[in-house]
Amino acid sequence: MSKGYDLLGLYHDADDPRVIVPKRVKALGWTINVGHQRGRLALASVGVAILIAAALQYG
Repeated sequence: MSKGYDLLGLYHDADDPRVIVPKRVKALGWTINVGHQRGRLALASVGVAILIAAALQYG
C-alpha cells in the first residue's frame, strides 16, 4: 500500500507514528492515519458508534 492519501481522502502510512494527522489543507482540520494500528481501531470505533446511534434512533 502506498503512503499518503488515497482517492477516498484516507491517510495511511504505517511508518508515521501519529494516529491523528493534519489534512492536506490544514484549514480543513485533522484525519486519522488508517495505516497505524490504533488508527484503524479508532476508525472502526467511530463506525460502530454511528451504527449504535442509528439503531437507537430508528430501532
